Amino acid sequence: MQQRQGEPCSIRMIDSSKFSKLPNSVIGVHFEKFELDSFNTYETIQKTGIAARKGNDFVSFEHYRNYWEIGNVSIYRLMYNGGVYSCFYKPTSSAVKNQFPAPYYKSHKSINLRNADYHYESGVGYGKFGDYLDAHLLRKGMMFTSEGLAISKIPNEKAISLLSYLNSNIARYLLNLFSGLHKQAGYVNLLPFPIIKIDLNKIIEIIKVKRDLCFFDETVIEYRAELIKLLNSTSSFSSMLDKLRKLFDEEQKKYQNYIGENNNLYEQAFGIDKKAKIKLIAFSEKLPHDPISELISVTTLKSVDEMVIPETLMNIVGIAFGRWDLDKISDNNKPGKSDDIFSELGLFPDIYIIEKNKVLNDISVGKEYVTNEELSHKCRTILREINPDAFQNFQSEIDELFDSLPSYFLNYNGYFAYHLNRYTKNRRVSPIYWPLATKSNSYIIWVYYPELTENTLFSIINELIDPQINMISDEVDVLKLNNPSKELNTQKEFLAELQDFKEELLQIAKLPYRPNQDDGVLITAAPLHNLFRHTKWKKDTEDCWKQLQKGEYDWAHLAYSIWPDRVKEKCKKDLSMAIAHDLEDICEVKPKETKPREKKGVKVDKQGKLL
Repeated sequence: MQQRQGEPCSIRMIDSSKFSKLPNSVIGVHFEKFELDSFNTYETIQKTGIAARKGNDFVSFEHYRNYWEIGNVSIYRLMYNGGVYSCFYKPTSSAVKNQFPAPYYKSHKSINLRNADYHYESGVGYGKFGDYLDAHLLRKGMMFTSEGLAISKIPNEKAISLLSYLNSNIARYLLNLFSGLHKQAGYVNLLPFPIIKIDLNKIIEIIKVKRDLCFFDETVIEYRAELIKLLNSTSSFSSMLDKLRKLFDEEQKKYQNYIGENNNLYEQAFGIDKKAKIKLIAFSEKLPHDPISELISVTTLKSVDEMVIPETLMNIVGIAFGRWDLDKISDNNKPGKSDDIFSELGLFPDIYIIEKNKVLNDISVGKEYVTNEELSHKCRTILREINPDAFQNFQSEIDELFDSLPSYFLNYNGYFAYHLNRYTKNRRVSPIYWPLATKSNSYIIWVYYPELTENTLFSIINELIDPQINMISDEVDVLKLNNPSKELNTQKEFLAELQDFKEELLQIAKLPYRPNQDDGVLITAAPLHNLFRHTKWKKDTEDCWKQLQKGEYDWAHLAYSIWPDRVKEKCKKDLSMAIAHDLEDICEVKPKETKPREKKGVKVDKQGKLL
């Protein structure tokens, strides 16, 4: 290349034999000395006897669920699918509906199963897509996917060492020299992996910082209701906020110190000089924020109304609906603090309540529907039960911020908006507490998705709507006699709304509406879209209903209950759909027989030529 006038002459002498150790033997004339040395000093991950592997492909909307959407527990397994940038530990919240007969998988056009022997084994996982690599501990009992890749079936000590290395800046830097956004298994396997002495306990401590903060978050299976325990030992929501700020700040500092020590360890191992150090610092400044808790990512903890009160009330609503067991929460021990970090988790948090219809302080918990006033009453009772001494302080703070607890629940941009945001996770819009409301939103009935049945809507009409209609009708009759026109018109309008509300519920119930939780939240809620007032939630459910009507989700149980003839016709030609609906007997497509492979031999005429 001709040198431009005025440009300094720069000539580098490179030992070309070093190119042979670069990924895919590229001609790395642009590689710096420390980059070349890194690949030439250490063996690749794959050559150390371990390897990253690609997992299964399923149809996300059809098969993936957040754990709180699970219906029939026997057909689900926990799933690792990568996720947002988070080093060392990713909270567990996803499950996959994958317990089907073998013909289902073979006949489904969009399912690919890979590396069967390496699923449900512990190790290391990482998300395939992203500017920068972030690796996570992979617990036992988890299936991995084509988006969440895994290095599994390896000793725990090696997994911890690998987690330490893959989450170092130098590993990310080296990987980005030859990999783009998609960190496929083949790329990661070509990374140089230094086998050096590290303090395994220190890496476990890094993992536990993040894992233990999951105990506050009810959207993950590690949840232990730590906010409720904190509520029990504090005098106000404001003091809770102060304690949380202090805790999260301390843990964030501890975590950053651990991360710094981990980076220094590998910089020393690779012999990083000053020039390379400058490059690594510039590289690290581009890394995404790595929060120690997903709760921190949704709030800056500036005031109690941002997270403390809404999150605590969401925990309490779970107790009111019989989701969380207050007896287990009251235990001051912290289960999981000293357990094996690789141990298998259940499909639900340990405090998930199994026994329904319990009685707490003279109120029944566990019913699948309540009025707004009844929900408010239950939450106040539970709040008093948890901390009777500070109850008045809690009540005053709620009233000051939201006027009153019933008002906060009644406002669809209040409690429900917070719940919807928190339960929109893993690309799934999946709130489980639904406010069914009249047109003006003046009357709300809250329903609990996990306990919905085909009788729920009829029961709501008989037990709540009809008595309310009768009561308002009597009031209207009395007002007609006294003729107070303003109040009379208000009650007439309310009565008309209640009657429309009843009519809409009846129409949905007669579809017939037979909810099956294995369909997921959005499909189950879709027929009710006219009764939702929150703009986004109403639009999402209405759009889903239109797709259901078009036949886009005929794999769903709800589609079969409403349009049985249409679904049966499809099942005749689609074996996987027929299996999903237990209609194999009408399917015209039969499972393909798996023939044993014949050993390849040399043909007789070819033998003669070879001889």
